[in-house]
Amino acid sequence: MNYGYFCGVLYCGTCGSKYTTFNVVNMLDGGEENPDISYRCYHKAIFSDDSCKSPDISHAKVEKAFLELLPENIITNIRQSWRDLDDTKKTIFIQRFIKKIVITVNSNIAKIKSIEFHTDEISTTELQTSELSKRESVRKILRNR
Repeated sequence: MNYGYFCGVLYCGTCGSKYTTFNVVNMLDGGEENPDISYRCYHKAIFSDDSCKSPDISHAKVEKAFLELLPENIITNIRQSWRDLDDTKKTIFIQRFIKKIVITVNSNIAKIKSIEFHTDEISTTELQTSELSKRESVRKILRNR
C-alpha cells in the first residue's frame, strides 16, 4: 500500500482547498483485496453542495504527474532517485522542501498546475547532480536535514 506523502501540500486546482487522503480497496482478479491511497478535495469531502466538481485521484497518478513536472534544471536527480527512496524518505522530502502543489483532475488524469518550493530551506545546488552522484544525492540531502 502506498503512503499518502502528498497529504498536506496538495491543493485543488478547482476550488483551492487542500486534498485529503482516504483508503480505497480495489479487488484483484483472484478476489484478493488491494488497498491503496487516494486523494479527495477537502471541500468536496466536507460539503455535499457540489460546489467543487474535482474528482478523486489515486496516489499513483498524483505521483506520476509530480515526477513528470519536476523542473529539470532544479531537481535533475530526483526523478532517477525517487524509485530507490522508501515512503518515509519520500514523505520527508515532500514535507520538507515542497510548500504547495496545485493539481487539477480531468477524466481521471492528474495535471499539476504548479509546485511551490520552500526556497529558503533548499538551494538549487543542493539538488543538482553536478556535485553529487545521482543515486545518493537525495539521500544525502535528507540525512543532513
